Amino acid sequence: MKFYIILSAFILFITSCSKQGENTEVASYENATTEAMAIDIPEPNSPEKIENSTNQQQERMLIKTGDIRIETDNIKESSTFLKNLLTQYRGYINSEERTTNYNDLESSFSFRIPSQNFDAFVNNIDNHFEKVENKTITTSDVTDEFIDLKARLKTKKQVEERYIALLSKAKNIKEILEIEREIGDLRGEIESAEGRMKYLQNQVSFSTLNITLVKYTTENTKPQNRFIKAFLNGWEGFVSFMIGLVYLWPFLLIIPFIYFFIKWLRRKKIKK
Repeated sequence: MKFYIILSAFILFITSCSKQGENTEVASYENATTEAMAIDIPEPNSPEKIENSTNQQQERMLIKTGDIRIETDNIKESSTFLKNLLTQYRGYINSEERTTNYNDLESSFSFRIPSQNFDAFVNNIDNHFEKVENKTITTSDVTDEFIDLKARLKTKKQVEERYIALLSKAKNIKEILEIEREIGDLRGEIESAEGRMKYLQNQVSFSTLNITLVKYTTENTKPQNRFIKAFLNGWEGFVSFMIGLVYLWPFLLIIPFIYFFIKWLRRKKIKK
């Protein structure tokens, strides 16, 4: 009897320990699951996210150009002012030209100015000169083109490296020539892309400003006065043409006489 009582107590003890172990395992599993869910797992970047990230890292590349036409009473002094201002803003003269148009004196400059100084340079011109006839400033964003060129250039260089590696494994002259032809084509495309990228970088770094200084010799040579003068000259030309026809009236009388005389001679020949 005592044996059965002891055996029953032992079974109850084993069962309770087993349940506690299961509860402990369940609790451990739940804790581990909770901890795992609490960890932020980064999502893989989609193409849109990668592209946006690239664009954010790439600073905007802007090309600024401008055209300004200024009326001045003294071209020499104005030219000296512009050149000194250009030196102050660390620019340089790309080209310079002097012409005479309708007896007016014109001096044209093409300035290259560091892009960070472009706006300040233009503001100085506006403040110094009173008679600015025309002013045009344009801005072009070439960021996307530059990023595209950069990506294409990287890909082409990788392909070129693969072709170079294949060149050492070529088995005959035909394969060597084919690989070298592909390498040559790739090299031309790479150099073209590199040249375009350098050009864009130069245009972004230095803005271009074209300035024309003009000195009108008389009031009649100003644009608005030249139009009126051209209209009057056209009318005077028409009047002169009519007067010329009047001077030719004797010849106008002779022409009908000659016509009828020739006609009379033809009739006389026919009768004979």
